[in-house]
Amino acid sequence: MTNMKKVCINRLRNGNGDSLLIGIYPNLEKAACQESCELLIQWLTRQGHRWVTPPGLWTSCSESEELAIEKWPEFVHLVIVMGGDGTLLNTVRQLPGSVPILGVNLGHLGFLTELEMPELFDELCGILQGEFLIDERLMLEAVVMRNNKQVANVTALNDVVVTKRALERLVRINLCVNDEFVDQYHADGIIVATPTGSTAYSLSAGGPLLSPSLNALVVTPICPHTLYSRSLVVSASDTVSVSLPGPGWLSADGQTGFDLQENDCVLVKQCDLRAHLVRRPDWSFYDVLRRKLKEGNVS
Repeated sequence: MTNMKKVCINRLRNGNGDSLLIGIYPNLEKAACQESCELLIQWLTRQGHRWVTPPGLWTSCSESEELAIEKWPEFVHLVIVMGGDGTLLNTVRQLPGSVPILGVNLGHLGFLTELEMPELFDELCGILQGEFLIDERLMLEAVVMRNNKQVANVTALNDVVVTKRALERLVRINLCVNDEFVDQYHADGIIVATPTGSTAYSLSAGGPLLSPSLNALVVTPICPHTLYSRSLVVSASDTVSVSLPGPGWLSADGQTGFDLQENDCVLVKQCDLRAHLVRRPDWSFYDVLRRKLKEGNVS
């Protein structure tokens, strides 16, 4: 089974000839981001394409054309994320299952992003002609239940994490899959990760690597106080239930969070929508895995 889909040559075209509307999502905290975005805008303008950014995100650019991000699925043909994996994760949560998203790495590791800045314009010519693949990635939806009522709902591309609050000792975490009790963990927390997220926090906590083509989730305890606790791989069609007897913290992709109260229950399952990441035709997960994890070990 594969999650890669070919894109026809006219996929990005609209009724206005070859002109496209490109959404640019920059991370201006990156030192080189503003200069890189200005080069991208100049290049797109010379190619006859239009571009937009989210309102208020790029106030330093006098030429910025703004469009509310909730309107991007209707009007934008391609999103270019200028930053790193964190910026891409943030963008995907706002635009799941909609427009193709191309990540350009301006950060350190860039595991999810497809291009480095020096190769952007050479590769972008082919991409804007539809010469790319869509890499569909499974996403998570986490619902917080409190007194039989839903009080929060978050989505994630990498992982959903339920942990103790800061400075607290080990907590007792009850884990169920499809309402069947699995075990009680004495640990710092539990990670529920997608195959995409298996290369992130879950890997650091001792979890296995999963190919993104797998329709599965991996559940990994964080610093469990036991000799036998191991990660658990379950079907993506399963619902994972995590509950704490006391207060805790829920995070999605390590970027958004929610305070958990005593006896809250977090239900985690696959989201109905998927992330659509742009890949070059010769893209290989195992090639990226080999290169990026090796780079990540270099100080």
